[in-house]
Order: sequence, then C-alpha cells, then structure tokens
Amino acid sequence: MLLTVDEAAAQIRVNPETIRRMIRRGDLAALKVGNVYRVDQDDLRPTRREPTARPDRPETPLSRFVQPEWRHPEGRG
Repeated sequence: MLLTVDEAAAQIRVNPETIRRMIRRGDLAALKVGNVYRVDQDDLRPTRREPTARPDRPETPLSRFVQPEWRHPEGRG
C-alpha cells in the first residue's frame, strides 16, 4: 500500500519533514507522482542508529577544548 508523506510520518510518529529528509538522503525509497512522494508501507520500519563500539579503538571522549597532539608526518619536530 502506498502512503503519502504525511501518512507515513503519522505511522512511524515522526515529523513529515523527517520523511522527506530520509527520501532525499536515500534512506527511504519513494515514488514521486507529480509533486507528491509516495512511500510503500512495507518500507517503513522504525530504525534507530545505535553507536557501534569498535574493539580496536577504545572510546575516548574529547572535550571540544582539547586538541589532539599533532605530530609531523615525517617524524620531525
């Protein structure tokens, strides 16, 4: 079943502009009919991007005031 942007937004409880943004980014497939986008109901599923932990790189929160130490690429200085 094809839904309008407003119907799709209501179904997953987000702002219609969020749906339009997802379509523009390519995160959500849509069909453009005239000036109106239609979204397949089956393509709607709540997605939440969780940060993934990288075991090779421990998470070290940096303050925005702290600059990482800079090293010359050739080892000088």
